[in-house]
Amino acid sequence: MKFRIVACLALTSTLAGCQSTTPRARFQAPADARAAVARVNGNLRKIDGPIQARDAIATFRYSNSTGQRIGFVAYPAAIQFQPPQTLIFEIRSPLGPPIAEVGSNDTEYWVWTDVPDLRKLWIGTWSAQRGGRAKTLPLPPDQLLDALLLREMPVQVEGGIPPVLVEESGGVMGGGPRKRLVYQAMDPRGWPYVAREARLSPKSPYLPEELIEYDRNGEVVMRAQFSGYAPLDGASGDPAWICRSLVVEWPRDKAELRLDLGTVKLRKREVIAETPQRWGGEIEPLDLPVGIEPDRESRVTPQ
Repeated sequence: MKFRIVACLALTSTLAGCQSTTPRARFQAPADARAAVARVNGNLRKIDGPIQARDAIATFRYSNSTGQRIGFVAYPAAIQFQPPQTLIFEIRSPLGPPIAEVGSNDTEYWVWTDVPDLRKLWIGTWSAQRGGRAKTLPLPPDQLLDALLLREMPVQVEGGIPPVLVEESGGVMGGGPRKRLVYQAMDPRGWPYVAREARLSPKSPYLPEELIEYDRNGEVVMRAQFSGYAPLDGASGDPAWICRSLVVEWPRDKAELRLDLGTVKLRKREVIAETPQRWGGEIEPLDLPVGIEPDRESRVTPQ
């Protein structure tokens, strides 16, 4: 599954490219890595209840094992989220019913698709995924939470050291210099490598414009680009800022997801995310047995 997202769920209230009538809050540009991480995470923590985007548009494509391109272009979509990781991301047919879903709750994550040539549910547990005992999907739900800016920026990546804030050459009119958070991890020989980069906007609200994750060989695992930040719709005081346009790529599986969000606002009822109670199609567990290490054969490519 290969996705390209054009819908940056970093919590804003205007579509990408649109001008917001909400007065722009003035934030201080982060001076160091600690301040940059605090700025991103402080913004996310302002989401203190369930939120929803009901009028989104999603494009999703990937290449199967034969190289055939499969997916949906400009389909209606909806997102519901409740901290810390309860997520329902639905893609619907133009006629209305959902045809695919990526979901997550405190214990499980899943992906299902229900179209004539593929009716299948993939399901895994967070405990196995965090323990490195899980098959990999072209659209990994854990990376999707990062790509939607719905998970806090880490103080350091696993097996790594705290990030550094690097200033790039050149600036932007009306803004300061471009800066990026660089996270390093250690390879099996004890040598550091860049595991993640977060390029920050040089203008207020100083939130990520791009997030890139690498493997130990320097290959890009995921690349997400964000734009169109605006305050959470209908919120008062000092609301979270959400990115409305997002593009995400998973190069290994030639997967791309584009997501455009319309209105993003607080939801009155809590989000209940569960796997389908009745499923008439195929079910594939994503957890691997204890002692089995993931490898290329552990990757899942829907046909």
